[in-house]
Amino acid sequence: MANIGAQNDSLDVEKLYVSGIQHLRIDPVKSYDNFEKALSIVNDSILKKDKNNHHFLLRKALILDRLGFYYRKNTDYTNSLNCLQQSLTIKETIGETESISLTYSYLGSLYLRKNDRERAIKFLNKAMGFAEKYNHDEIPYILNLYSNCYSTFKDYEKGKIYALKAYKHSDSINDIKEKTYALTLLSRYSQKNTDYNASIEYSSRALKLAIASGDIIFIELCNKELGYAYRKLEEPKKALDYYLKSLELSKKIGFKNRIANRYLSVSNAYTDLNEHETAFYYYRLYKRQQIKNLNIKNIRDFAELDADYKYKREKLKDSLLFVQEKKLSEAKIETLSAENRIKKQWMLFGGIGLLVLFSIIYLIRLQKFATSKQKLQQQFSQDLINEQEKERSRLARELHDSIGQKLIFLSKQTKHLGDEHMENIADSTLDEIRSISRGLHPSNLERLGLTEAINALVYKINANTDLFFTDEIENIDNVLPKESELHLYRIIQETLSNIVKHSEAKAIKMNINKTPSGINVMISDNGKGFDFQAKYKTMSLGLKTLLERAKIIDANIHFDSQISNGTNMKLNIPIQS
Repeated sequence: MANIGAQNDSLDVEKLYVSGIQHLRIDPVKSYDNFEKALSIVNDSILKKDKNNHHFLLRKALILDRLGFYYRKNTDYTNSLNCLQQSLTIKETIGETESISLTYSYLGSLYLRKNDRERAIKFLNKAMGFAEKYNHDEIPYILNLYSNCYSTFKDYEKGKIYALKAYKHSDSINDIKEKTYALTLLSRYSQKNTDYNASIEYSSRALKLAIASGDIIFIELCNKELGYAYRKLEEPKKALDYYLKSLELSKKIGFKNRIANRYLSVSNAYTDLNEHETAFYYYRLYKRQQIKNLNIKNIRDFAELDADYKYKREKLKDSLLFVQEKKLSEAKIETLSAENRIKKQWMLFGGIGLLVLFSIIYLIRLQKFATSKQKLQQQFSQDLINEQEKERSRLARELHDSIGQKLIFLSKQTKHLGDEHMENIADSTLDEIRSISRGLHPSNLERLGLTEAINALVYKINANTDLFFTDEIENIDNVLPKESELHLYRIIQETLSNIVKHSEAKAIKMNINKTPSGINVMISDNGKGFDFQAKYKTMSLGLKTLLERAKIIDANIHFDSQISNGTNMKLNIPIQS
């Protein structure tokens, strides 16, 4: 009876899995439901009947792969990572080699979405290694992911090379899906080169393939790419037609992030057609979908959005009348105020003229003295920090060039003498000296540049802690003077260090973006938070140093923290024209 039950479960799982695969790119929501049902049956069978059944374990891993794909497409990165890690563990345990390349490629794509280039490339390299050895059919997909990866990090030439390789390979094995994917990537590269006619040609070819295979995900994407190209060619009506098709398909697919982006595309198309009311309607839908996706303060934000919308409509109707009435009222008020001021001046001038004069002189001198004192204190603090950095740099060089070289010589001598114990002591001491040297002065800043130095700092925290790190870091190299780059690096380093040491947080989010007017840095955590006002009054050394470094580079720094509600640090650095 147990064997019959296991066979029935296996048949049910197989039907649901095959159905899920068939609907994966035709009806993603139905595909997700089938995979969830299949996973429930597999878990029940493993738990109650056969914990070591190789077939059920492998099928569970493959289902988890597909669920990880769905969650990633729906921007639920936490669940996606959880599914893919479980799948990888199962496959490594049972020695599965043929399908493990798919898991690695999905992990690479996931970390690409998180802008973690190093991990994305690492997993894609593993995927390619297994695919070349055990599963050649996965190679076109991995080549497309390489292309997407290099495109994301703005290496368009290299990305285009991989897209062409993917197209050639998929064409040779008649892989319609990956051939379509490669064409959409080539369309984007044409857009980057402002060759929008070529983009339309690639997207049209991709659309024909997607329609023939019934791939609704690529049909939606091709419509969006065609809309973008026609908009750039200043054909807004065609662009709108394709954007509307893309919007309807994205609603059917159910990927929330795409729905929001398509609302924005439609709004832009209506703006190009000067249909501003309709454009604002779709922009409002875009903002609502964004808020819904974030799932933060939905009701309040929706109410504010509605109020803002009504206010703008009323303001549009009444603006001319309002401006006229306002000017008239201001003129009357100004006339009455002028007459009143003249009367008061004549009445009070003789009595308080001298008092006012002496008061002004006293206040000016007092203000000058206070300003001078504040500038001196500020200059002293800044000079102290700058000298501290110079001394740190000098000590780091001394440790590296003098003590470090001697320890290297000592290590070689002990190795030559065969004293393994002394060799280990020398090597560990050398590692400690190097670590201290790096702590005193960030050599990565000079070798790699500011952006990569910050990435290295993030990677180090990711590798050595259990914190879940989400980061979006734009390239900010050579935007600031070298001295300002060092202070910015120190501010980020100190902030992250404080989070690791004191916040008890589980996750950190960091955004660094560049605008024409400046650089914006935002670091937030979900830790225990602190009372900023109390901290500010006592002015701890760490907080004072952060504030002084911000002043040195003419930056505005702001902390928002409450007990049990985490901490949010915002830094704005103006760019000197």
